[in-house]
Amino acid sequence: MAFKSKNLKFYLPHFLFLILLGCTLSIYWQGLYGPLLLDDYPQLIPIIDNISTENIKWWRSLLSDSGPLKRPISMATFLLNAIYNGRNIFAWKFTNLIIHLIIALILFFLTAHIYTYNKKIISRHSWRLPTILSSLWLLHPLHVSTVLYTVQRMAQLSALFVFSGLLTYIIGRKRQILQNNGYWLIAISFILFIPLSAFSKENGLLLPLFLLITELFLFRFHGEKHTKRYLTIFFIIFLFIPLLICLYYFIFHMSFSLNYDGRPFTLYQRVLTEFRVLWLYIFQLILPIQRTMGFFHDDFIVSHGWLTPPTTIISFFGISILLFITYFVRNSMPLLAFGIIFFFVGHLLESTVLPLELIYEHRNYLPSYGVFLAIFSLFYYLNSNISPTTKKLMVVAILFFLSTLTFIRVQTWSSYTSFYNYAYQIHPQSYRVTATIAEELTRQEHYNDALSILAPVNGNGPMLQRLYIQCMRDHTLEPQAINNITDSLSSPIDDQSLTGILELARLGLENTCNIPLNQYSSLLTKAETLNTRSAKDKYKIALYNAQYQWKLGKKLNALSALERAHLLKQDTPIPLFLKTEWLIEMRNIQQAKISFSRAKEIAAASKFSYDELISKINSKFHSVTIPH
Repeated sequence: MAFKSKNLKFYLPHFLFLILLGCTLSIYWQGLYGPLLLDDYPQLIPIIDNISTENIKWWRSLLSDSGPLKRPISMATFLLNAIYNGRNIFAWKFTNLIIHLIIALILFFLTAHIYTYNKKIISRHSWRLPTILSSLWLLHPLHVSTVLYTVQRMAQLSALFVFSGLLTYIIGRKRQILQNNGYWLIAISFILFIPLSAFSKENGLLLPLFLLITELFLFRFHGEKHTKRYLTIFFIIFLFIPLLICLYYFIFHMSFSLNYDGRPFTLYQRVLTEFRVLWLYIFQLILPIQRTMGFFHDDFIVSHGWLTPPTTIISFFGISILLFITYFVRNSMPLLAFGIIFFFVGHLLESTVLPLELIYEHRNYLPSYGVFLAIFSLFYYLNSNISPTTKKLMVVAILFFLSTLTFIRVQTWSSYTSFYNYAYQIHPQSYRVTATIAEELTRQEHYNDALSILAPVNGNGPMLQRLYIQCMRDHTLEPQAINNITDSLSSPIDDQSLTGILELARLGLENTCNIPLNQYSSLLTKAETLNTRSAKDKYKIALYNAQYQWKLGKKLNALSALERAHLLKQDTPIPLFLKTEWLIEMRNIQQAKISFSRAKEIAAASKFSYDELISKINSKFHSVTIPH
């Protein structure tokens, strides 16, 4: 009986954690019925559309345009969802939730090994903190926007393999120190998990740095001489050499790497703002009140200087103090120091100099573990005199509080309407939320309501959206309205303005709205000369400009615009196919055949199928070559 009682006490934390995994599944369940959102569409819909028995190019969906490494691991899981689940979005989101539960399980064991990094075995008492800490991560409401935002499976998988790599490394190092083996586990943590995490999302490139801080703060290169040499070789190959290559590329391609065109802030402003953003993340994790969270944060004030706003310099000194504390307690409280550094390392890619959006909650999915580890390590080292019963009640209260907040937040993700209503309540100054609600009102033909909600918002983006709504309502636009936009348009073109320009252009081509061709062609021509965030954006402008030039009868200008579009995005055959059709119409068959041949070569390498379009153009060739 005593043996059974001992076993029961040892495995009790394991059973409790399994129960919490089940509770998490039920808490998230309603959110699985939610829709696809925002970036889900350009990333996932083409994969679904490409999966068919006739389409043999499905494998090309393994490469994404989202990052330089193309993220094939993540795309492979999306491809499997597309094959087996099609448009059943519930199954796609359910996959995300299962990944979330698996990561929490890995964190359960990882935390146990971190807290016993200098011990031979994990005792019964050593499982308590891992149960609590991994449950906090599992149930935290901030992670809802990662789990239920389907495309953020990329962030999840990257985190999954980073945590797996850390767990493998720590087990290997413990075996190495205590039993003089475990070398193969260390090798796996580098050779297997770095590629898996990096090819899920580029954040995985931080894994060797996470392994280095694990070594510096916990194991400190303890071991025999050959052990130190073994570790040094791995860190040189997988961290320092890649770091030097990245620095070389970064320095000699700085204009590309730090291209802030299309962003409403500069590099300097972004770096200053991120000091405040990091503190926002920390407060969201420690005190997850609803008004600080939300999917949209474009209403966050950009720092224009150290004192504008004053919280910029305060945030900078706050982070400096945290780093000083880390250095000061690195020997006496290594787990606290490790947790703090873990958080900052996790934000090195997305919260520093790269020209990304300022804030996204999913960026905390991996680094948040460091905050929880630091907090619990502090209590662990202080060993407060709070009674065991009080501690248990506190833990239950905290987990219940987090579960309730997560459940409430999940409900807002269960439908398109509830998602945007919730977003508007907590971020009424967000233009993106306002614009999306106005877009939905427009879709429902509540045009005046849509114009009313946009009325207080200034800028070219809102102005273009108002013109779009007027177009849908009145089916015509005055030339002066277009001229006003053309005059006010300046470089760089932001995302909202770009969307407005393209959507209005589409309405004109579809004859949904009578748009003055000359004026809109001038607008597109000017937009082509201005900076945009990417060549793909300028490609879209050039493609629309070509079609407006053609409608105006300026055929040579139209063909020239198509060539510009092709040069901007040479992996798509669309401009060349369109050029072929126009050349056929102009009876320039020889040039049409040359253009058609180039287009088919590009189409053959594309992940999209152009068979119908090719067949249509072949028919046009046939019709003009048959004598009448």
